[in-house]
Amino acid sequence: MAWILAAWLGAAALQAVPVANPPSDVTVTGKAKKKICERSSTLGSIIPVRVCKTPEEWEEIRERALAAVQQMQQDQLNRQNAERIRAKN
Repeated sequence: MAWILAAWLGAAALQAVPVANPPSDVTVTGKAKKKICERSSTLGSIIPVRVCKTPEEWEEIRERALAAVQQMQQDQLNRQNAERIRAKN
């Protein structure tokens, strides 16, 4: 039993050794985009969730939300106008 533990610990130690010469065919380009994290509660839960996205993703979410609000407002105006027209006839 002791030799199994020793073999396992030896294998784990070998896996933890950093590689001195990384493969030369790997190239990394570009910069890592900074993420902005916000805490938000989902519907039906009081536990906040951490949501991390790039600034571009947050901007897209805000634009979609604004477009949805504007669409709802336009729909409400259309309904009110339709009711006024029906009331006049």
